[in-house]
Amino acid sequence: MENLSGARDANDRMLERAIAIVEAAAARGVVVRMVGGCGILLRVRELHEWLISRGRRAGDVDFVCRRSHRLALPDLMVSLGYTEDARLNALHGRVRNVFFGQDEAMAWEADFFFDQLPMCHVLDFSGRLDLDPFTLSPVDLLLGKLQIVELNEKDVLDIASLLATHPVGTEGDGVIDVRRIVDLTRTDWGLFHTVEMNLDRTAGRLGQFGLDDPWRSRAAEAMDEIRLKIHMAPKSPRWKLRERVGERVRWYNLVEDVRR
Repeated sequence: MENLSGARDANDRMLERAIAIVEAAAARGVVVRMVGGCGILLRVRELHEWLISRGRRAGDVDFVCRRSHRLALPDLMVSLGYTEDARLNALHGRVRNVFFGQDEAMAWEADFFFDQLPMCHVLDFSGRLDLDPFTLSPVDLLLGKLQIVELNEKDVLDIASLLATHPVGTEGDGVIDVRRIVDLTRTDWGLFHTVEMNLDRTAGRLGQFGLDDPWRSRAAEAMDEIRLKIHMAPKSPRWKLRERVGERVRWYNLVEDVRR
């Protein structure tokens, strides 16, 4: 069995690397925020031991960068000892940049997207990168997971931990602003459908992961509240037309590996 202390230390080191990138970027006036696993791990410190016990590891670091700061990234990352993926960045540089880091223990990847996360659904974070100094806001971190059509166990753990540790509401630091989810899903049936499926999937597996109360109850209540809010919200005409088609037409983007 893997040593849990070693896993804890490895996660902490990856978080330190991610924080160092955000701080170095800020010193140069470049706006960069954590998304994905490292962003969520930074937000859910209370559940680190549980996540580690379930095998949650941070293998890479992912970020959203302000699009207007894109050209400053290569110099920044080289100054921090990273190597640029020159081929990928030349082909896809307006959407995504990738850099490689390495130390005596391991190698890892630093992945940057610009203002948007173009995955199964395109999430736009323009004007939202200043809501927190290190990560995307809790609701944007959550949406980054809820938009994944082929949800895996790691994603379910991330969703559960965010919902267990952050209240659903409309105001206040550390709150999952449900208005953001409602605003996006009331006009986009495809995103609504994926979010609803993933809330159901997570709720259905919540009892399988050994998450103690009150964390489990908080996560379940949060999922119920989000599901209720998105169902009650008035829908746009486009949403209603797309609902009639349903799953007969694919409602999400195929996420291709851009290295191919």
